[in-house]
Amino acid sequence: MWMAVLLSGAFEVGQSLCLASILLTDNKKTTVPWILMSLLTMVQVSGNVFSVYKYMVESGSNFYIYIQKSLLFWIEGISPDMILVVISWILGALLPIVALLMTNMIANNLKLRNKVKKEEQELLEEEVTKKYNQEPLDASLGLDLDKELEPIKIKQRGRKQKERYSRHIDQML
Repeated sequence: MWMAVLLSGAFEVGQSLCLASILLTDNKKTTVPWILMSLLTMVQVSGNVFSVYKYMVESGSNFYIYIQKSLLFWIEGISPDMILVVISWILGALLPIVALLMTNMIANNLKLRNKVKKEEQELLEEEVTKKYNQEPLDASLGLDLDKELEPIKIKQRGRKQKERYSRHIDQML
């Protein structure tokens, strides 16, 4: 029993690390974490299916009949053992697969958000470039390009620090 608890804890830690790797990177080269996450999810699905099937067989109760009659009413003419297998797969596989798909959804949303931020940054840089390329920069007027761009650089540094702090706070929660 303790070995099963230890193994499940190790798998949860592995999935957490894969999730962190997927979400904290820029979603580039995430093939290996996704493969590991999928593999761990498949192992979790098989463990859940086994546990549900074992529980239903050893409990001696016929609650699976209620599930069959209320949810699987279209399945008729198969053996009760096959009904147990179908119900075990439905109950055991649903949660890990939904969790994996939600992880994919969150990673895609973060990727989209980062893409939008990069586009905004490029537009800002383009506007600054147009502004300073259209007007002649005369050293006699005392224009210093680095000095003019310093407020923009400070805002960008502040945003980066704010993002880092918010990620850190999210990780702590």
